Amino acid sequence: MTRKQHAWGVVALALASSAASAQLTNFSPKASFGSNGWLPSVASSTILDQGNLTRGMDYNPVSGNLIVVNRQGGVNINVLDGNTGAFVRTLNNTGITGGTFAANMAAVDAGGRVFIGNLALSGGNFKMYSFANDATADAATTVFDGTATIRTGDTLAIRGSGETVELVAGQNGGNGFTYYTSNGLGGLNGSVVNPTGAPNNINRLGIAFGPADIVLGRDGNNPGGAAVLGVSTVAGTYSNGSNLADGNERLIDFATVGGFNLLATVQTDGGDNRNNVKIYDATDLNNLVLLGTQNLVGAGLANGNGVGAISWGAVSGNTATLYAMNTNNGIQAFDVEVVPEPASMAALALGLGALAARRRRKTA
Repeated sequence: MTRKQHAWGVVALALASSAASAQLTNFSPKASFGSNGWLPSVASSTILDQGNLTRGMDYNPVSGNLIVVNRQGGVNINVLDGNTGAFVRTLNNTGITGGTFAANMAAVDAGGRVFIGNLALSGGNFKMYSFANDATADAATTVFDGTATIRTGDTLAIRGSGETVELVAGQNGGNGFTYYTSNGLGGLNGSVVNPTGAPNNINRLGIAFGPADIVLGRDGNNPGGAAVLGVSTVAGTYSNGSNLADGNERLIDFATVGGFNLLATVQTDGGDNRNNVKIYDATDLNNLVLLGTQNLVGAGLANGNGVGAISWGAVSGNTATLYAMNTNNGIQAFDVEVVPEPASMAALALGLGALAARRRRKTA
């Protein structure tokens, strides 16, 4: 065995491992949830209405429930069973007041703590509240109350828990987001981040934490054409990511499933593409690869505000659940399974074969 042959075995293995890309082997409605994965909206409902009043949703990784924020007749913070879609309870809304919308978005940390954000215009009070979990009968605790310098709260994302929790809220009319961390006393400290070079409204209708210190964003200004995924950091840098397939893909969420970084989106326009849900391989944020598309099976109502939420649910190995809520329509739950594509597996096998051959020759 020569040094050149030895190097080839190592290089082949390294290239095969790094070149692996994802393939969806399942992207289908979750049979146990609602009716064939679909939980429809109902006119004037205090759970899922049809009057632009249900915009916030997130998954609780501890209880397995969904938190859905509805403003029909007041503040309704509903808990739904994440497996079936059945109504479980409504959380205590005492003390949730103020703002243009007193409650708008939901975010749940890794420990099951529920955060609710309002929506505030410039000069108003942007507020966030928290519940210890989604089973408590206690009223919410106010964890942040500060003056908004610009419309804030159309979007909300979270990661971590306890003293390491981080939240970001999108802005409308500016190019940044507000960034929140624990103040060590059960509340939050907040600061405005305006990434250098970021376009206006880049985080207004879609925001999510990506890998490391990255914040991903989507605006609402590119209907009918390809649109850029915004890639910012909490340190204030910005770059254009890859184009999405359609400019109406405004709702976004990011997760790592089976070792692959995946970006999920919802198209919220009122045309033929209404309610499409897409999943991308986001290994390279500058080169998203579309893996699959599904349509919300029971949807059909317009969503002129382009609002709603999409949330990855439970992740186990290479499988996950995905929840998509296009405001005015309902919630669709999907089962997702991801594996390396066959070409990647073949390349990996080639690399392993080369390495095995090197070892055999070495011991011969």
